[in-house]
Amino acid sequence: MKTLAKPQFRDLPQSECAGVPILLKLWDRFDFSILLTQAGINKLRGVPTWMTAFLYVVGLISHCTSVSKMAEMAGKDALLRYLFQGRKIIQSTMSRFLTTSYNWSLFGEKRVGRLQEDSDTQLREGDVIALDDTLNPHPFGKELPFLCWLFDHSQKINVWTMNLVTLHAVLRKGLEYPLFYRIWRKPEVKGEGPTKLDLAQEMLVQLRKSVHCRLWVAMDRWYLAKEFFNFLTTNSFDWVTKAKRNTVIYRRVIRPWSGQERFVSINARMLIRELFPQLKL
Repeated sequence: MKTLAKPQFRDLPQSECAGVPILLKLWDRFDFSILLTQAGINKLRGVPTWMTAFLYVVGLISHCTSVSKMAEMAGKDALLRYLFQGRKIIQSTMSRFLTTSYNWSLFGEKRVGRLQEDSDTQLREGDVIALDDTLNPHPFGKELPFLCWLFDHSQKINVWTMNLVTLHAVLRKGLEYPLFYRIWRKPEVKGEGPTKLDLAQEMLVQLRKSVHCRLWVAMDRWYLAKEFFNFLTTNSFDWVTKAKRNTVIYRRVIRPWSGQERFVSINARMLIRELFPQLKL
């Protein structure tokens, strides 16, 4: 019997992020490069905007711990070298890209508007908008303007952190994607500056520029405020949240014999007993 020769394989270049072609396909499908230019986010140090922004996305997916690691990956990764056509991206370019005063809010608005033009990502009636705020601890750089000293309820400690108020789309088909975000900083004097509710209203108004169907807003019980609920119903949003056990809700009732108004306290058990027959239909 003849001995079979060992197979010979070509030594092909390998990539640390094999999903780059898929990311690039999605990037081009939603015209992110054009949207960045329309928002006034131009190239920095001769590097086109889309390259720097795209490298940030790839670096985050690849769990790069710093912008210097992202810059190193751009020079070593085979797919990125081919994609950037040998253009060298250094660490200072990556750092200055996010510290430059660009209108990211306008880009976010254009991005969400573009997503609503695609049938796969379009928000439809009955879809859910998740409203939440989250803490991103940052133990270093205490003088950074977006950091403040806040209590982390999950860890029961005070931390230097960035507090983000976010909107997240959850479609009935299962697709999820981020919509808008705002950075909230605790004011030095109580009552000054916008509250988290103000930032949430601002983002929901911004969402209404491109989405006009009726949507659900799912939120934490921290947002349980009458003024905010009135805002939601006025802007064609339904809402759902969770109340504490000691929460008391009052219903406005008009007495039929006198026409006087009065407010009657109700609880969750009473509401369920009243609405359950309608839910069965």
